[in-house]
This record gives sequence, structure tokens and C-alpha cells, in this order.
Amino acid sequence: MLKTFSITNFKCFRHLAIPDLAQINLITGLNNVGKTALLEALFLHAGHFNPTLSLTINVFRGLPLSTPTPDVIWGWCFTDRNLEKTIQLQGMTDDGRQLTLSIASIPVKTPTPAPNDAPSASPSTTAGVSLTAAPVRHELLYTHTSQDGQPVTNRLTLNDQGIPIAKSAPPSRITAAFLPSRTMFHMEDATILDRLNMEKRQPEILEMVRFFDPRIKGFSLSALWGPLTIVVDIEGQEHLMPLPFAGEGLAHFLSILLHVVQVSPGNLLLIDEIDNGIHFSILPKVWSAIFQMALKSQVQIVATTHNRECVMAAHKASSTLLGYPFRLHRLERLRDNSLKVISYDRETLSTVLAADFEVR
Repeated sequence: MLKTFSITNFKCFRHLAIPDLAQINLITGLNNVGKTALLEALFLHAGHFNPTLSLTINVFRGLPLSTPTPDVIWGWCFTDRNLEKTIQLQGMTDDGRQLTLSIASIPVKTPTPAPNDAPSASPSTTAGVSLTAAPVRHELLYTHTSQDGQPVTNRLTLNDQGIPIAKSAPPSRITAAFLPSRTMFHMEDATILDRLNMEKRQPEILEMVRFFDPRIKGFSLSALWGPLTIVVDIEGQEHLMPLPFAGEGLAHFLSILLHVVQVSPGNLLLIDEIDNGIHFSILPKVWSAIFQMALKSQVQIVATTHNRECVMAAHKASSTLLGYPFRLHRLERLRDNSLKVISYDRETLSTVLAADFEVR
């Protein structure tokens, strides 16, 4: 799991360092200080072998890839949209391993064909080919250090039609999952639940979901709507209910639990606005379930919130656990427009919450 993380030249972060990540982390701060961008940086770092994730985070933001040019597709990843600078994401694990990912936008120069009415070439030259070179393609260059200390490069190329093409296939191991605030991926959740059903593991999910609503009797899968859809058996309901109709909070909470199980042990689950659709009165139970599942699955969580009740509930739930596996990190903008992180351990957070200081 990550113990420290730093960002250089990514989106709003010219430089940002978090020196003390815990297993469960909650990010707060005012609007537009980069809470979601921090999750995106962690997501790219975890997928250091997969340059297509630079496009995936655009989808999470609700952006279509309708204009296939580098400055639109990945330009906004770079601070001030300056594609001449290099993004650097660096993390150190709790066992002392360090991984640095560098991301650069590189113009690729290729020969430019001469116009049809160009002067005829001499016999000693190739007809129809100019001796000049122009940047007609671009690559996003990912460079990270392997476990044996050697640099490893992966590329995402825009071809002549502006279509992104990855030069290498990523491994199948799931190193991170990202749950965005704008979109829910019901088909993906259904696929995960289907696998868990085959492994007879639904009872462990169901036990945690009942913290949210004790009336829930179980989950099934249906293809009546075309794509595979989760349906819920709720006590008192005559028919099974499609999960999207059962409430945003339940769908969001179930998605969190399913992805805790899906992510490989020791890796990341990133959740934007973790308390979306969840009433403040059940946040302590929700956090208790999340802590239990994350600790059992050995998954590290980094989530965002604007909700003081969410912070208090996470603090309360972690205070009952050995070692207090929780940190609150608040992003703050300074007068020079730079950003810094203020991290709270158990004692400090207890003090500021008791004094009613602002931590959101």
C-alpha cells in the first residue's frame, strides 16, 4: 500500500506531497482545490503500465472524445495545458518500494508527402516524398521503473485519423478501481456480483449491505433490460426491483463493497464523493462496513467528501479498530495559488472535531 505520494505538473498541482497515507483516507477541501484530480493522479500512478487511463479519466468527467487532438484528449492533464512539461507521479509503499511514473506528450515526426503538382524529382531521389518532416502524430509517453530498476516505456499514439492506439496491452491484474461521482457503471457491478455468486460469496456482501437497509434479502441478476442488471429482493416488495430503481444510496454503497472485493490485495479503491445518496444517520454503519471489508480484503481506500458528518462517522468507526487505520487530508489553496495538504492523525482530528473547527 502507498505510504507517501507526490504530484508534479498534473492538472491544478504544480507540486503536491502527501507524506502520510493510511489504509483508509478521506480527502476534504473547498470546491476546485483538486480533490477529484488527486484521485485521478493516484489512478494513473496505479495504472503506470496503461497509458489509456489518461482517456478513461475524461470519461469519468463526462467528456466525449469528439475532438481527437492531443491538447483536447490529454492536454488538460498537464498543468496550464503545457504539453512541453512532464508530469511526474511518485509513490512509496509501506515496505519501502518507490515507483515513479513520468508522462510526456511527444510529437512524432514522419515524412510528409509532396503535393501532386510538385516539381518532378531527380532520378536519385524518391518521387513524391518531401525531405522535410512535420509532426503529424503525437504520442503520450509513459515511463516507469520496473522492480529490477530498469525503465519501462508504454505509448499511446494518435494515428493520422486522430484515433488513440495503445502500443502495448496492460496486464489483467486490477491495481486500482475508480468510482466517479457523475456516473455509475451498473453493468460492471453486475459482472462483479455474477463472479461472486459463482464463488458463493454473496453472503459476505449481503451482511454488509444490511447495515444500509436491513430489509434487503438478497440480490439476483436479470437480462430483461438487455444488459445484465442487478435486481434486489426487498422485504415487503412483491417483485424484485432493479437496483437503479432502489435508490442512489444503495446502488452507490453496493458498488463500493463490490469493488473492495474486486481490487487486488494491497492496491487502491478511489471513490469520489463517497457519501453520495447516503443519509447522514446511517453513515456510522456504512463506514463500519467499509472498514471491515477493506481490512479483510487488504485494500487501500482514498475517497473524497464535502460532508462533516461523513468525516465524523469515519473517525468514529476507525477509533474502535486496532491501530486507527484512517487519515483525514484537507487540501488548501495558498495565497500564491499553490496547494498544500494538512493531514490529521487520530489525536489531532479528535481535538479539532471537539472544538468544532472546520475540516471540510
